Amino acid sequence: MSFRSVFLGLAALLVSISAASAQSQVRASLVAAELSIQPGQPVQVALRLDHDPHWHTYWIEAGTGYPTSITWTLPEGWTASDILWPTPSVVRDTNGAITGNGYEKVAYLPVILTPPADLAPGASVTLRAYAEWLMCKEVCIPGEANLSLTLPVRAEAPTTDPRHDADVNRAFAQLPRELPHLSAEAARDGDTIVLHIAGADGSSIHLPNELWFFASDALVQFDRPQSERSRDGTSVTLALPVAEAYFGDGERLVGVLRTAGSWTTEGEPLPGLAIDVPLGSSRR
Repeated sequence: MSFRSVFLGLAALLVSISAASAQSQVRASLVAAELSIQPGQPVQVALRLDHDPHWHTYWIEAGTGYPTSITWTLPEGWTASDILWPTPSVVRDTNGAITGNGYEKVAYLPVILTPPADLAPGASVTLRAYAEWLMCKEVCIPGEANLSLTLPVRAEAPTTDPRHDADVNRAFAQLPRELPHLSAEAARDGDTIVLHIAGADGSSIHLPNELWFFASDALVQFDRPQSERSRDGTSVTLALPVAEAYFGDGERLVGVLRTAGSWTTEGEPLPGLAIDVPLGSSRR
């Protein structure tokens, strides 16, 4: 065997080992809240991403990098929703600098799958998904996985899967949403957007601390400071920096206002308040 053949063989082996090691930084799986499928009834599933310490993947508006995606291969008659994005976190490097918007530790990205109403009980169905993501620490590496989930079809209502139902249901329950007792107003003042959150009827409300706004269209500069201009028992006003390079129409402020606590005082904690308001007017 020639030296060149040995060298090329070792090089190929090193590349293979490197790729396998990189893939192991984030482990992907497809999980469901229930153990079976009922014809015509939505199925709550999630892409589970288990990150090694200090590694992260990205939200729909990544800041840097690119968001996770799922391409479904489903049986005839099935439909899949888009990823229902959980509230992201601010991602920082080892020096504390903000590098993007995303997820660490164990993250669940919820999706609703809907089977056809005429799906015949008694068989099993295999749901297939191809997931792609960018995983970063000091370096960034693309990741991918071909995933599948096989569940039986039964006429009766499904029972919960004790391995995953709590986590999947929590992911759905904590999705960002608007709250009827809160109103939001936003206005642009030069290179700043002023966001005002108040009680819909002017009454005293629960206003959590440590707020950070994530714009879903990159209108707000992801890595510049955000500040509170004022706060009292009925409202809070934030100053958000307009992005240095923004190519949208800038007519609405759309995204998620995250708190380190919860926007609700009862039930499952709600870390993200969904915001979708015209700039310069209010929604009540």
